[in-house]
Amino acid sequence: MPKCWLITFVALVAVSCSERPVGAAVADTPRAEWCDAVEVCYDSDDTLSLHNLAVVARCEAAHAKELLPLRVEVQSPSGVCYAGEVVLTPSARHTGGSFVELSADWIEEARFMELGDYHFWIAPCQPAKGVWSVGVRVDRIEN
Repeated sequence: MPKCWLITFVALVAVSCSERPVGAAVADTPRAEWCDAVEVCYDSDDTLSLHNLAVVARCEAAHAKELLPLRVEVQSPSGVCYAGEVVLTPSARHTGGSFVELSADWIEEARFMELGDYHFWIAPCQPAKGVWSVGVRVDRIEN
């Protein structure tokens, strides 16, 4: 009986997983005071699937209680641009030691319309301290 329960549980977990991480692009920032945009590049090789994009940051635990408002701009391989703002909030996930990961969903159900490099520029809306790196996480939505 317990074996059947375990098989059922594993099957339910497998069905409930709707996203699969496919990549991330991350860049270091000036830790003392981050003011200017940093560029990260994501190479898209899939124009058919839908993706969820999240903005992530790794920062010192002392600064993790603060909200981190960011401006994000992206440029497609052909030069089409999109920009928006996102506010990163502390997640429950510690990356180890004195670092904490901040994250926020940015764009849901996006489709990369072109193959190639998508350039992201991420900048704080106000000077930020204690941020070590920022980037974009891309998760493929499974149908």
